[in-house]
Amino acid sequence: DTVRVLLAAGADVKARDREKNGWPALPFAIEWGHADVVAFLLAAGAKYKDALYYTASQGHADVVAVLLATGADVHARNTIGWTPLHSATGNLRTSGNEVYARNGRNTIGWRLLPNATGNANVATLLLDAGAEVDARIVPDKTEANEIDMLIAGLTPLQLAACNTSADIDNCAGIVPVLLAAGADPTATAPYGWMALHWAARQGCADMVALLLAAGTEPTAMNVHGWTPLHLAAYNGHADAVVALLTAGADPTATTNAGQTALHMADAEGHADVAAVLWHAERRGLLEESPNAPPPSPAKP
Repeated sequence: DTVRVLLAAGADVKARDREKNGWPALPFAIEWGHADVVAFLLAAGAKYKDALYYTASQGHADVVAVLLATGADVHARNTIGWTPLHSATGNLRTSGNEVYARNGRNTIGWRLLPNATGNANVATLLLDAGAEVDARIVPDKTEANEIDMLIAGLTPLQLAACNTSADIDNCAGIVPVLLAAGADPTATAPYGWMALHWAARQGCADMVALLLAAGTEPTAMNVHGWTPLHLAAYNGHADAVVALLTAGADPTATTNAGQTALHMADAEGHADVAAVLWHAERRGLLEESPNAPPPSPAKP
């Protein structure tokens, strides 16, 4: 009612805030999830280029429904190449100093970290409206920075796997929705990463199990020869290691540099993971040759 009164009194629906990014009224209503106010502002001529993308990131399914009903483009991309469906999988922040080609790291040393849980209800609305389930992030190189380029090529499923951790669980929500809509669990991103590589790196055993059940091979290698087992071992995720071994991951597989998962776990000081892998290697050796010596804990 207040918005209606203000507009009737001549308030400019396009007037911009002087303190918060120069926003007009519409993104404020979106941020707070006021679907009725959003509908009223749109009817009054309000415009906001990234309205659907931003609403999806906020997880407001009722506002998404309003925007879709008024003609919002479900395929529209923002300046860093995300579709609204990517945004619905949750957001990422960056920190640390790692190398993307091997362990989720890029050339300037930033590491992807989970930031927000994806919203299954929003994803369902977008998919029902025709969103492409395996759309890839395609940044505008004139607008994107090196951090944006780090996740170029990721599908919503891969992004959801990146965005899962002990505190942020996408397993019970958005991932089953994406898989049910036909998301390809074996799709590869730059450097040959699949969603399973990301899930193993993040240490979410439930996500690992979901992706394995969806048809991803536990022995899949990226371009550097790292399997999901290597990534789980390197990062010290015992539950994910057990899930992968149970599904048939090969503990003796070596990277292009000749390292097994055991070498990595031992070198990184993950004693519990190293013990699991040592016994897995030992069992495999005994099956091949009952008199085989135990595996070495680390490579020189």
